[in-house]
Amino acid sequence: MFAVDTRLFDGPDFRARLDELYGLGVDSVQLSTRHVEDWGFIGAVREAGLRVVQVHTPHEVYEGPLAAGDREVLGRFEEWFDTCRKLDCDIAVVHLPYRPPTRGEGTPRYVEALRRASMEAVGMLVRLGEEHGVRVAVENRLERAYGYVPADLLEVVRETGAYMCLDVGHANVNGVDILEAAAAMPGRVATVHVHDNDGRTDQHLPPLLGTVDWERLLTVMGELGYGGPYVMEVAPIGQWRNLARLVALVGRELFG
Repeated sequence: MFAVDTRLFDGPDFRARLDELYGLGVDSVQLSTRHVEDWGFIGAVREAGLRVVQVHTPHEVYEGPLAAGDREVLGRFEEWFDTCRKLDCDIAVVHLPYRPPTRGEGTPRYVEALRRASMEAVGMLVRLGEEHGVRVAVENRLERAYGYVPADLLEVVRETGAYMCLDVGHANVNGVDILEAAAAMPGRVATVHVHDNDGRTDQHLPPLLGTVDWERLLTVMGELGYGGPYVMEVAPIGQWRNLARLVALVGRELFG
């Protein structure tokens, strides 16, 4: 099953875009970080007949505060998890705490600080998610900090009981094999973010337009018995109507 992230619908004509993509055979979406609190947009999604399969929590709001030890921001997750419940979806994608290193901090101290912050924050989020019937899916990072390699992701999942969101594009930029995490704990993969790039920058291109080995990804995930959503996180670039047709065609061909 494939879905698209609602960033694809950015623009004043988003209602027409929602209807058009539904007409192309796309019936499932992930609420993007910018739409999780926009009930006018959410209402338009539902009116168009689209099903929300998961929400992406607004990481720009909480990554820094959680890394600095500020736990007040955790209260926002109750709102976002409640949105999941109201929309009958049970996956919330989260990022780990993040901040740049301070001067003179040193790599080991920096990584350990983020690791401790991640364990504490995700542990609390998992418990909160359980109260709302939501699975917390931790996404592998783009930045080369704690959480970008499979070993980090697996450590968080094992220690907190969280699930994984495998971001294929982030892994491609960082040159890591994210399928190692899937193979180690296939039952904890809740969702997969799919987008392509040139292996150097996080371009969020449609699959097949970059250097990701999609045949290998689908073969391995199929062998592991994965049956969750593949969510196309594609940037709204170029002529929208052509992009929408391309996303629908690629989605059906690879993930439908």
